[in-house]
Amino acid sequence: MKHTPTHTQRTVLALTMATILAAATGCTNSESRETPDEKAEWSVLQAVELKHRDQPLAEPTVQTIGGHEVLGLRSTSGRNVWILLRPTAPPYYKQLPSENYILPAELAQRLIREHRVSYTVESVLESRVDKP
Repeated sequence: MKHTPTHTQRTVLALTMATILAAATGCTNSESRETPDEKAEWSVLQAVELKHRDQPLAEPTVQTIGGHEVLGLRSTSGRNVWILLRPTAPPYYKQLPSENYILPAELAQRLIREHRVSYTVESVLESRVDKP
């Protein structure tokens, strides 16, 4: 005698297979996946943050690491903050760690005048300028 699955059994089987397939393929939106460029940019910030974690910055500095310019300055809580000046992969503003900071106006103007920042970074930096 041949066994024929009921409608409920077929539904449970279909849902089980869909769950297994979703888990096996990652079931993620392509926009949420990190691109190689994005990973490289974050790794630059992670490397500079780790290297200078225990060395408080006396003044803002711009360093070139792996072909990327990174701005370093002190946060309002006293920690070092690192900002990628010209990110090429989303998100187009990358900072480590996520801390508040105040940027000297003359430094922001110089970076913008010298075209060393992307449009998005320029907008964020301008919003953090020290206003008298």
